[in-house]
Amino acid sequence: MEIKVGIIRKIKVSHFDNTLIKSLLKFCLPLSVNSVAYWFLANFSQVVIYDKLGSSMSGQYGFAGKFTSLIALAVSIFTMAWQELSYSMGNDENRVEYYSKFLKYYARFIGGAILFLIPFTSVIYKFFIADAYQMSKTIIPIYYLSTYASTVSTFLGSIYCAEKNTKDLFFSNAIGAVISVTTLFALIKYLGVHSAPISLFISFGVCVAIRLVQLKKTLDVKVDIKFFAIFFIMFLVTTFVYYNDNIWVNSAWLLVCVAFILFIMRELIATIFKSLSSIKERLLSK
Repeated sequence: MEIKVGIIRKIKVSHFDNTLIKSLLKFCLPLSVNSVAYWFLANFSQVVIYDKLGSSMSGQYGFAGKFTSLIALAVSIFTMAWQELSYSMGNDENRVEYYSKFLKYYARFIGGAILFLIPFTSVIYKFFIADAYQMSKTIIPIYYLSTYASTVSTFLGSIYCAEKNTKDLFFSNAIGAVISVTTLFALIKYLGVHSAPISLFISFGVCVAIRLVQLKKTLDVKVDIKFFAIFFIMFLVTTFVYYNDNIWVNSAWLLVCVAFILFIMRELIATIFKSLSSIKERLLSK
């Protein structure tokens, strides 16, 4: 490439913008260290389980994580789109309003998906999962909850990056990583493999709390505390039904969760139908 295009020969020191380089380093260095903190926050538990409880429990924990991987995939797609949108807002004076609105719908959508998936998993588990992995079923609800906290934390992290505030992003992740490792070692002796998703939920929950408080102070991002409280109550009831391990009871509760999701998402659903109706009218007018 160098012989053909001569890229290196075209680089000149006089072209370097020191101010821009300093700005890039200030933005990127905390993100680089942040990756290490995030690994301890999200992935260190797998190593500890393997070391303390053996490969069998590590396999059960890893299998439980397969159910949450579908949420992670969907969230990763949304996150990339959200990052592009949030970065494009730049210094838009209405961006805080958009942050608040997207946070509201995002938290409700993912929270609703979690509430739906818990009883749905209970209904299908015995039909599709081998007996060797039945123990994993007891881990799944807590794993779903920790995934929810993780996705909300990631969403808020994108706002930090859009605001070029990676320093505070690293701060919250570092605290979360310390809490994750500490609680995991403190609980694993008593709770076994269940200590991993519990420690993840606690640590990501702390990250979310820190970021919400900071964003409230610096940008006045509106936080729907009422929904988070209702969601947590619904999660406790849903988990109780899940551990009841009755297919018919879980099927009935699944319908309740669907009704709850439609209720909390009614504004967004109405907006979508209104947009579709508008598109249909424009197409028919042509």
